[in-house]
Amino acid sequence: MNSRTSRRALLRGALGLAGTFGIAPLLAACQQAGPAAKPADSKPAETKPVETKPAAPAAQPAATAAPAQAAPAKTSGGGELRLHVRTGPEEDTLKDVLPQFTQQTGIQVKVESFPTTEYFTKLQTLIAGGTVGDVMWGIFRNTPRFANSKVIRPLDDLIKADNFDLSQYYKSAIDSVSYQGAIYAMPFKLHPGPAALYYNVAHARDAGVTMPEKQPASWDELIKIASQLGKESGGRTERFGMSLGLTPDNSTSTLQTLMMYVRSWGGEIYSEDGKKALLQEQPVKDSVRYMADLMFKHKVASTLKEATQQIEDLMITERVALLQASSSTKSIPTKIAGKFEVRNLLMPPGPGGKVGTQTITDHINMSAKTQNPQGSWELIKLLCGKDVGVRLGGGTGGIASGTCGARIDAFTDPALMSQSLHPIFVELVQNAQPLRYPANLREEEIATAVHQTLAPIFLGERQPDDAFFTELNTAVQGVLDRPIA
Repeated sequence: MNSRTSRRALLRGALGLAGTFGIAPLLAACQQAGPAAKPADSKPAETKPVETKPAAPAAQPAATAAPAQAAPAKTSGGGELRLHVRTGPEEDTLKDVLPQFTQQTGIQVKVESFPTTEYFTKLQTLIAGGTVGDVMWGIFRNTPRFANSKVIRPLDDLIKADNFDLSQYYKSAIDSVSYQGAIYAMPFKLHPGPAALYYNVAHARDAGVTMPEKQPASWDELIKIASQLGKESGGRTERFGMSLGLTPDNSTSTLQTLMMYVRSWGGEIYSEDGKKALLQEQPVKDSVRYMADLMFKHKVASTLKEATQQIEDLMITERVALLQASSSTKSIPTKIAGKFEVRNLLMPPGPGGKVGTQTITDHINMSAKTQNPQGSWELIKLLCGKDVGVRLGGGTGGIASGTCGARIDAFTDPALMSQSLHPIFVELVQNAQPLRYPANLREEEIATAVHQTLAPIFLGERQPDDAFFTELNTAVQGVLDRPIA
């Protein structure tokens, strides 16, 4: 077996089609409801030299101090709630807020956490065995499936009885928790997809590059910047100008990155009703070819050969100067511990005239089997409240912390707005486009099909010719044609 065949075999062996409740890597989404902060002006990007100040020390951001929680309604009888979460990203926040919740309500919370890559498999085992807990973390694509199979209960009666104000949240976040006219979750986190460009200030300074104030004016300007930031020695690439944030086996990341580029070119991956694949349309062809050109024609971006399990690894080890990523990468200052300074920009507007965005949300669901719906509702309100939202957005948690809660006042809170990596996300979530769901709710399988088919392009083993796009469209349409999950 030659090395090229070996790479592809290993890659495909690691993937497999995701099951109905398979791997669901992490994220959250956006748009606007109620009195949001004023979006940034849309004037052309200005430029200014990168300042030469040293990297800031790795101090705890002001927003990450344990918040003073608004007291939930006192419930009678105490008791215990079981809360299912993924291991790592929100652990520090839960340790801060749950003891106070218990003190205020008399309800103990038993946290049952599972590794992210195993989370939905473990959860499905509990569901199948009738032993699922009261409250559970989830992702936008799982809520419709759980609602359809009656695993979770609607929250409308609790919202109405509490006279709870949903306009505190971005409208797109509330839209994402609704299914067939009912609300089946509350939005826990919100982000606009991989629409940010993080950069190493020292690399820009040393290369004599003047970085844009807000965003590169065009994709051509991005190529120019990335080419200046790359570094070679003896014919070997010591530092890539940029990374597209792809990983060897995170199919969800691949799908969301593809969506960002396709929407920047004015296209979509499938039709509005979620039944027809659109991957042979010209915007898709143009955007995928641009991604491949960044790697193999212009040679400014790292390829899938250099990719690691965590998208930030190449930036942390200073192998790339620019990293395309989402809001979870706001946690990178805690990971580099002051080694260098990181700032961020908006990705450039595409030929479609806008930055490709998505409304991606994490959800908190209530089990249909809970014996304490009122106590579970109080816990959900806490987890999806302003203070927790600000705490999450501070970026000091585990492997994927930094994504803010979905409330408008959390995103615009002064403690977060004072942090250098947060403000660009306010504009992005206000303008983010709604997600399109596959009609049969099989997005994880679509993500796997997209990742497996695109991998040879990003490994340099295949060209994105018309025959490739026929194959890509056929792979996705094959998933869309299956019955509802």
